Amino acid sequence: MDQENDLHANVAASIQSRGWRQGSAFKPPEDFSFPGYINFQVANEWLVVCTQSCSVCSPNFTNEPLVEVIVASELKRYNPNHSDAKGRSNYSFHLPINGISNTQALLCELGKRFFIPRVHLSTWQPERTWIEPDVLDAFKGWLANYYMRVALPDELVRRLRKPGGISEIVNSALTMRLGGTPLNEFVSSIWISWKPDEDQPPHNLYEISLIIVCDNDQSREFLDRKLASLIGTASSPLTIEGVIVKELHIEVAENITLNLLAGKSRYNEFDALSNLPERLFHLRSTT
Repeated sequence: MDQENDLHANVAASIQSRGWRQGSAFKPPEDFSFPGYINFQVANEWLVVCTQSCSVCSPNFTNEPLVEVIVASELKRYNPNHSDAKGRSNYSFHLPINGISNTQALLCELGKRFFIPRVHLSTWQPERTWIEPDVLDAFKGWLANYYMRVALPDELVRRLRKPGGISEIVNSALTMRLGGTPLNEFVSSIWISWKPDEDQPPHNLYEISLIIVCDNDQSREFLDRKLASLIGTASSPLTIEGVIVKELHIEVAENITLNLLAGKSRYNEFDALSNLPERLFHLRSTT
């Protein structure tokens, strides 16, 4: 057992000394076959390590024998305002990267991921690329958001996303400007609860409660005015595409209590408008 542990420690040390970490970009040997992704044949495709750095270099190959990678293609130009650069797509992300000739970013596609034995990294070499810390946090936030998306009933999601539905109304308000700045930049998180927690026939209604957390009183008051149309009255609730907003709390962060958040989930639907590192922070702090 000691001999095996020493061998694993040596392999892990080799992986670390070669510079492997989360975000490392590389191309494997041409003769290496990929049973998990057989179409890795395009000349301008790269693999990017998704697994966290501590696991990439871990000496424990029994618990962590594999490393996850994502297929990425070269982008000659990087536009930080592109929707994929802001993480607004759950399935593709523009990752700005340094060190690849004539390439400003990599287009990462979430559907093209697979695992490879981690031991291979001890003999392979990552490309001499680097990613800025805030960009790496954005990449982590994009990956985390995919796994942490709240699981609402499909029928409720369909109703919320209908033209003129609640998602459109809220998104419209969040993209308005307050003092020249999009309102979403003053909103740190949105929380939701719903019932029933199952798909419903067309004539049955859903009820939801929303909490919107703002950075300051000015943004809270502005958003409160813009979303007043979501709420009816106790005697005459407002139905929007088969959904009733039973409660709507728009508060500054300092007034948010655990009791207020009890039973509610972070609503990732609107996180497409959030800063990706901020998204990662909230996922870390609420899970």
